[in-house]
Amino acid sequence: MSNVNTEQNLDLAALMGEIYGEGFDREKDAVTDFEEIPDDVYQVVIERFDHKTSENTGNSWFCFWLQITTGEYQGKKYFANLWLSPKSATKSLKLLSKYAYFMGIDIEPEDLKDIKVLLGKMNDENDGCVGVECTLTLKTTGSGDKKFTNWELSF
Repeated sequence: MSNVNTEQNLDLAALMGEIYGEGFDREKDAVTDFEEIPDDVYQVVIERFDHKTSENTGNSWFCFWLQITTGEYQGKKYFANLWLSPKSATKSLKLLSKYAYFMGIDIEPEDLKDIKVLLGKMNDENDGCVGVECTLTLKTTGSGDKKFTNWELSF
């Protein structure tokens, strides 16, 4: 039997040995390296603006990809979602319009008829949101399974 290797010649058996050697508890330890970013105010830069649709639910949303630029969480990413469900679409579109306005981007209703037009306008190398520096404020409400992190951008 041969050792399992990936295309990059990563020795998976040795890596699993390291994971176990570091005390990984299969029953209790988290698998992801995702680190929750605590409530606070952060300086960020917008990396891109995107539109996503869940394959499972069909729900869609816009997303600002943000990177924290200072402090303890420098380099961490935060995905600021604007949900487009019937319940939240009005608020999300108002926020999108407000944030775009403060970045000097003029969004018209026609831009939303074809998402590619909106994405092109928002991600334009010269006049879009990519590279814009702003402030991200995070505040968590609720508790237990009902926790929700609210976010706000300031320019």
